[in-house]
Amino acid sequence: MKKLILYIFLSFLFLRVAGQRIEFSGGLNNNRFFSSQKDGGHLRTNFNNTYSYSLGIGLEDIKLDTLLKFRIILKFDNYRGSIHTINGGLAGESTTNATVDKYIVGLGVYPLNFNINKKIRISLGGEINYLIAETESGYQSSWQIGQPDSYKLTENGSITKNSRFNFGLLFRIGYDIRLKKDWYIVPQYIFYRGLTEEFKNIEAPTMSLRHYLQIGIIKQLR
Repeated sequence: MKKLILYIFLSFLFLRVAGQRIEFSGGLNNNRFFSSQKDGGHLRTNFNNTYSYSLGIGLEDIKLDTLLKFRIILKFDNYRGSIHTINGGLAGESTTNATVDKYIVGLGVYPLNFNINKKIRISLGGEINYLIAETESGYQSSWQIGQPDSYKLTENGSITKNSRFNFGLLFRIGYDIRLKKDWYIVPQYIFYRGLTEEFKNIEAPTMSLRHYLQIGIIKQLR
């Protein structure tokens, strides 16, 4: 993990030479877990959204050996949510009911960036996240004909996916407000749609859907 963070930090130092704008951002996120499998038959799911926070540092207008200008963001996220999943049939049933609190380091890359009137910036890309800590509270229970009932409390990591890495798609829209020469304040909205599962050993494949409202401070480098 330390080698990964060092590599990302050194990459930022290298890219700063090519980057046109550097940004420091922070704000709220609203997370809601969701299942790619629709309720039906014996499957029932319920997910509640929760607010938390996010901090980031980014580079914009990075010129590589292509016609595209990239945007890259390194961020720290805390996101939360509750899950309630039930699946089974006439012969048995299993249930997961838990509240989850996750802390991640994420690297977002936006290869598609568009400017409108030199103020509105729209970006599309992807993000890879690494789970650095999490807490769980809740229980898992099950019953089956001919077998004793099972009930256990969820422990930290007991329902988290084996892989600590997650990946998703990003959409961002921001509005540049000039403060003074080379400095901008940027209200922005970011949407993250997870493509990989967040949990294991639960009744339905479950991903994360997050909305961000942030304020960025941007310095024009050159």
